[in-house]
Amino acid sequence: MIHVIPYSIDIERDRLVRIRDLPDHIAKRGVQKPHYASVRRWARRGVRGIVLPSIMLGGIRYTSIEAWSWWVSTTTAAAAVAQGVAGTVRKLSASERRTLERAGIIEPQAG
Repeated sequence: MIHVIPYSIDIERDRLVRIRDLPDHIAKRGVQKPHYASVRRWARRGVRGIVLPSIMLGGIRYTSIEAWSWWVSTTTAAAAVAQGVAGTVRKLSASERRTLERAGIIEPQAG
């Protein structure tokens, strides 16, 4: 079971972007541009049980740059956990461990 700390969009602090415009924002970061239907599916059904946080304002669905960043980190961490469970178990790198800890998927290491 994966435990995920939820993310709530703060309309005062977060940089809002329309769901329709998120693919263009992603492409600007040098990543392959996803189809709009994929982004909409991420906000409705999610991936690996993790839904892209979004809000409705004036009949338009928005997410935020911060929410998308959280979602990418969390789904990536969930995939790493799933690989470790389904495949060969290996020791996590320090970077992977920090990502999983920040996402609330594993407990911080004592010591």
